[in-house]
Amino acid sequence: MKKSLWPAIFTVVLLLNPLAWVLANDAAQVQNALTALLDGAPATGATMPAFKGRSPNRTPSRVDLPGSAAAQAQEFEQSDQAAPLTVQEIGDDDFENIVVKSEIPVAVYFHDPRSPICRRMYPVVRDLSDEYAGRIRFVQVNTRDHTDVARRLGVDSVPTFVFFKSGRESGDRLHGIVTKEAFKERLNALLR
Repeated sequence: MKKSLWPAIFTVVLLLNPLAWVLANDAAQVQNALTALLDGAPATGATMPAFKGRSPNRTPSRVDLPGSAAAQAQEFEQSDQAAPLTVQEIGDDDFENIVVKSEIPVAVYFHDPRSPICRRMYPVVRDLSDEYAGRIRFVQVNTRDHTDVARRLGVDSVPTFVFFKSGRESGDRLHGIVTKEAFKERLNALLR
């Protein structure tokens, strides 16, 4: 391959793969690795370093921040604790009797059991349903099986938590992965 094409190839690779900016210490390493890859020859001299841990120049991601929802989700995913949710499941027909006519506030968990994000929330929902038992009723709606309730309430993503008090939706909804602390703040506001 002509050496005059290297600057163009180098530029295209860096534009298409921003990770190359993090991995490469200098342009010679990238060019050497590309030469070896395209020519089928082993790389000589310096090679691109293996990425191990955090680059000193990289801004921390949400997962890097201790206690963040993303960090908790990553820990949960690695711990393999996605046991089935034991909170009462309701359907389109039960919603009126169980949620709207409830004498205590209700937290409705809209989920899809096939969603890994929803499964990550199971331990949080299970723990909080035990902690708030008798004060807040927790129910779940499987949006795959019960689309009418989700559609009627405008739930278009999972996981979504909708809260009801005195038969009416109360306060803000929670979407996605939510920390236990943020969830408790919302539940305590519901009890006021």
